[in-house]
Amino acid sequence: MFSLLPLLEGPFRASLQPGDDDNIDICVESGSPKSPPQDSEPFFTFMLATIRSTWSRRRRRVSRRWMPPGFILIDDGWQSISHDEDPITKEGMNHTVAGEQMPCRLLKFQENYKFRDYVSPKSLATGSTNKGLGAFIKDLKDEFNTVDYVYVWHALCGYWGGLRPNVPDSQKR
Repeated sequence: MFSLLPLLEGPFRASLQPGDDDNIDICVESGSPKSPPQDSEPFFTFMLATIRSTWSRRRRRVSRRWMPPGFILIDDGWQSISHDEDPITKEGMNHTVAGEQMPCRLLKFQENYKFRDYVSPKSLATGSTNKGLGAFIKDLKDEFNTVDYVYVWHALCGYWGGLRPNVPDSQKR
């Protein structure tokens, strides 16, 4: 005997259901008009795990049906960070090895130069000056029209190591 567990979040609805070969399937409906199903069935199936075995990455799979993203999360690679011993003018874009970014601190409340210097290819064609993180997100949403939301990760303390001390103008913000 199986129970159905409703999972709700805004227009998002899901339920756990019995699947083939003692698997548990989660059936999901987005409710978004931007992500219509390819066929007449409005659900896609995500096999979570088998009842007889433990959670295993090898056991999980997404069905071959269309799964458009509804939101995108940009992790902490968008922030202006540095080590305390680095010059204040240098953003620590190369601190990506595991553990290397943990002692970094937030340098400024602004996107890093890779996002600041982003220029939309569309603006180059039209001659406008659409650039920066906002332009990147607009282009992302235009290219993936099912994306309703783009979130960025940000620690409440600034960054893993906190805020970098003695940075000009940092106290004003």
